Amino acid sequence: MRVVIVGAGMAGAVLARALVQRGVSPVAIERAPASVEIHGPIMLPYQAFDALDDVGLYEEVRAGGREVPPHRDGRPVAIAVGRQRLLDRVREGLDIRWEHELTGLVTDDSRVTGVTVDGPGGASTIEADIVVGADGARSRVRTLAGIDAEVSVSDTAFIRFRSPVRTDEAFLITFLNDGRQLTVLDWPGGSAGGWQIPRPERGAAEALAPGIEAFRRAFARLLPGATAAVNAATGIFYQEVTEVRCETWWRPGVTLIGEALH
Repeated sequence: MRVVIVGAGMAGAVLARALVQRGVSPVAIERAPASVEIHGPIMLPYQAFDALDDVGLYEEVRAGGREVPPHRDGRPVAIAVGRQRLLDRVREGLDIRWEHELTGLVTDDSRVTGVTVDGPGGASTIEADIVVGADGARSRVRTLAGIDAEVSVSDTAFIRFRSPVRTDEAFLITFLNDGRQLTVLDWPGGSAGGWQIPRPERGAAEALAPGIEAFRRAFARLLPGATAAVNAATGIFYQEVTEVRCETWWRPGVTLIGEALH
């Protein structure tokens, strides 16, 4: 079977690796250069453990990460690891066409039969029995396939930080009286935290206007266990959340996974 996966992020790479282990040789196309790195941790919930086990990485990831209690049946509820380190490991040995951007879907009798891409060597066509859209919330595969989706920006956003200082607890969380939360995740490379806020009209400019010192003081007051970590933060950044809802996630010859779908 000829499989083309659009997007070599976490969802696309894990799928590609799982297919390789089943004797399929997928082609993943990724518009970013291979040199791009994603900093900070990822918190892998227990729902991800079976997928990691399936591709032979669960024990390795668990040994190299920070376990988040409580434990059930000998397994933690989550594991915190470096996102880039995990991505690099998952991508090992995969056929990834870096700096290739999807330009179109090839169709035959109402079925998708491949993709057209533009890469360093120019335009080309890759034939496929199935095309998988793993290209995120603003999925081009979804748009080109004519799959309807409700795409909106959440009414809440986050002010986040990364710190080289670790915390004693694997995961810290507190809730404000409006239900929003402050969290800090410890991982082998340090810690990372976030403050959930109402999404401001002027976006990042408004959210970050008070400055990092004011953020540090307020965060430490509300979540004292994170004081050392937040005080060592080198900067803060603003993040909005894009929400996607699809009633249908496939057409003949094409399907969606990950954030392209939900």
